[in-house]
Amino acid sequence: MTAVEFIEPLTHEEGVSQATKLFVDTYGAAPEGVWAAPGRVNLIGEHTDYNAGLCLPIALPHRTFIALKPREDTKVRVVSGVAPDKVAEADLDGLKARGVDGWSAYPTGVAWALRQAGFDKVKGFDAAFVSCVPLGSGLSSSAAMTCSTALALDDVYGLGYGDSDAGRVTLINAAIKSENEMAGASTGGLDQNASMRCTAGHALLLDCRPELTPLENVSQQEFDLDKYNLELLVVDTQAPHQLNDGQYAQRRATCEEAAKILGVANLRVTADGISKADDQFQALKETLDALLPVLEKLGVVCGVSSPFTNLYDANHAWFQASAALQNGLSQGGTIFRFQDYLLPQLLSGALAGRPTWVYYTEGLKRLKEHDDNSQVSYLHTLRVYLDNNLSVTKTASALFLHRSTLLDRLAHITAMLGSDLKDPDYCLTLGIILRAELEQKRTEQGAPA
Repeated sequence: MTAVEFIEPLTHEEGVSQATKLFVDTYGAAPEGVWAAPGRVNLIGEHTDYNAGLCLPIALPHRTFIALKPREDTKVRVVSGVAPDKVAEADLDGLKARGVDGWSAYPTGVAWALRQAGFDKVKGFDAAFVSCVPLGSGLSSSAAMTCSTALALDDVYGLGYGDSDAGRVTLINAAIKSENEMAGASTGGLDQNASMRCTAGHALLLDCRPELTPLENVSQQEFDLDKYNLELLVVDTQAPHQLNDGQYAQRRATCEEAAKILGVANLRVTADGISKADDQFQALKETLDALLPVLEKLGVVCGVSSPFTNLYDANHAWFQASAALQNGLSQGGTIFRFQDYLLPQLLSGALAGRPTWVYYTEGLKRLKEHDDNSQVSYLHTLRVYLDNNLSVTKTASALFLHRSTLLDRLAHITAMLGSDLKDPDYCLTLGIILRAELEQKRTEQGAPA
């Protein structure tokens, strides 16, 4: 068995010492100071920030440290502990979006974004980075770099935004602009908010609806693992992750296309509408049906569980969706719903592989004999009537019959059954048998159940 390797975070003293040493070794002078910002892990809410949804990240103890000294000119020089012999340079004067290549675009872009926002006092700087946030692991190493840079520049140039939550929103915007426009990473803001606004012992509940102000969209939720003698394991799956490799932007564009098809500003509007619907499953079904062109274009197939409203039911819902997907893949198609899969499974188990006529009651046999000698199917009429919970109005509509015609037909059916269908157990038995027969016919014809 391969031993598990744990990546321990640098202590504050270790980070300050290593960043300072790298700075001195590179530039031959002491930095003005050392600043730090953490990476983050998201407890729930992936790809929800740019869909105006909810996220619940926590800050990691793993941080990026930046030793920095301001310059009098507009030149930027940066070096990283990953490649201490390679110094990247850029000039803020006349710099435009996407004007810097490689990793140095992230810190350089922060200074550029602050100047774009009107902070002309921000000039160039020399910086050295040391980080224990794993790179390319989805733990926001880039946000840790841009946010630590923003805090450093705020301090050395006396902007005064780093000491309050409200002020940090300005720095967060600069970090986001750097990633989006200079580095070309289409980030939604979750990472930067987590890096700058998470507090010890808490998770950050971030509501990304655009109508909320930056001070309205966050709340601190208790998440003190030590208090309950718990630990959170963050596992590296060895799947490389880069925000600027195009996959993130493609996912975001797909979500925006879906919102456009649904005629809403963002997918949060749709999600809230489903959660408030009287029939959530039907609302979800209609939404997925509308999005079928998007799913087919992506080559995506999906299993859909019954709706759930709390995290305790999430595991149950996962099994439902998985079962629906596995069952559906053998039939072909795109969207497979557990509710559609459930009935055939139950019926198959109930019939134990025997043909449905084995279970016919005497009354059903009489209806079958009628149907064999008539163009009007009493069995079909009865099944639709039972499916519609004995509603004459709904049954007449489903069968395209006049109400009086249906009532006359139901009178003949109940007479043949020898029952007026007031016994719910009897109705349930009839319903199971008739639905089982329908599913059996569909299977024999090769149609999806």
